[in-house]
Amino acid sequence: MLSLEKLHSKLSNILSYMAISLLMFSTILVFLGVIGRYAFGVSFQWVEEISRYTVVYAVLLYVGPLIERNSHINMDFVFYKLPINAQRLLYIINSIIILVFSSYVLMEGISWVSQLFKVGIHTNSGLFMLWMPAIAVPIGFFIAIVYALITIIRGIRNY
Repeated sequence: MLSLEKLHSKLSNILSYMAISLLMFSTILVFLGVIGRYAFGVSFQWVEEISRYTVVYAVLLYVGPLIERNSHINMDFVFYKLPINAQRLLYIINSIIILVFSSYVLMEGISWVSQLFKVGIHTNSGLFMLWMPAIAVPIGFFIAIVYALITIIRGIRNY
């Protein structure tokens, strides 16, 4: 059986590779779209749509590892001037705030996606149901909750 740390490490690696792959795929799609538009005079709305949604998925999938690395927007200047115990306490408080915020966005995201699913709205190209790109929000914030819980547990252990 895998330990929790090994499982966590594998999850972080998988999310990293998925985000990088999605960004690379988006870049390739945009490049092909530009070639098609300027070299052949052909433009497809779905190419732009898929590239946009893959970037959204990449960003939301990678939110969790960013939380763990403390790489989100923060006030480092003030934080590092504090004593180490105050830094640890603020780290825990910050993770709790992220947990609460992410839980709220997850619940609202689930509600939003379920409404989009019921209504059956399509994206601008008409090829996809709008809930398909929208489901990235609850997925991403569920991952954020998992990582916030991990940072809270680690923070309490180190305090």
